[in-house]
Amino acid sequence: MCSSCCYSCLKAMVFIVNFLVMLVGMFVTGVAVWLLVSEHLFLSSSWEHFSLNSLALLTVGLLVSLLAFLGCCGAITRSKCLLGMFVISLLVLLVGEVAVAVLIYFKELEYRPLLTEGVHEIVKEKYHPNNTATVLYWDTVQQGFECCGSSGPIDWAHSLYNGYQENTKELGIGARQTVLPFTIPSSCCRNMDDPLCSSTITPKFKTVIDENIYYSEGCLRKTIAFISSNSLYLMISAIIIISIEILGIIFSTCLCCAIKKIEDLKP
Repeated sequence: MCSSCCYSCLKAMVFIVNFLVMLVGMFVTGVAVWLLVSEHLFLSSSWEHFSLNSLALLTVGLLVSLLAFLGCCGAITRSKCLLGMFVISLLVLLVGEVAVAVLIYFKELEYRPLLTEGVHEIVKEKYHPNNTATVLYWDTVQQGFECCGSSGPIDWAHSLYNGYQENTKELGIGARQTVLPFTIPSSCCRNMDDPLCSSTITPKFKTVIDENIYYSEGCLRKTIAFISSNSLYLMISAIIIISIEILGIIFSTCLCCAIKKIEDLKP
């Protein structure tokens, strides 16, 4: 009776935890798909020009959803095969995560070039009023970190937001050296209700951006500073995630063994 109760609890635990993880994975996947569809519809991006951040988010979401789905199906159908696939896949993922964490900790693997490329891509190529998804989350980043652009407000002068691509096509190669009048997104303003916030900046007459109106520091530097200052919390979060994965491997293995014992006891 006690062993039957333990088996039922173990089965329910494996199913519920994996179901919740699957919901999180599906949510992440949905957000990534929303970002990619928004880029494709409003910016006419081809597959090779999709945002690196969105593709990475989609990959993570699909991977988490698939693994959790295997665990759910294995628990509810009492399938040793599915549970075995889940345990092996989770073990491979765990080894990969630990390897990446160790490489980053000993600075053998740099995250900054990828971060730089992602932030630069958003500011220069993806931020546009028609691309609602990107505008929404990047405005949140700029207001939350109190930053502007990639390296500073001047980045917006050479961005799709100010029609930079169209200007270079019309004026030719030499246009790359010319800074035309440009505007800065309102999320860069210290006070978004300030009337001066929406003014056009004309480099010919105004080469200095007023720091009393706009945030002067770039979001790349702010993001790197945030990661550095919160490295301990990020490390604790990584340890918690790895611990949960280890418990998932242990519980799923125990469930698989229990299923085998039950099958062996059957006449």
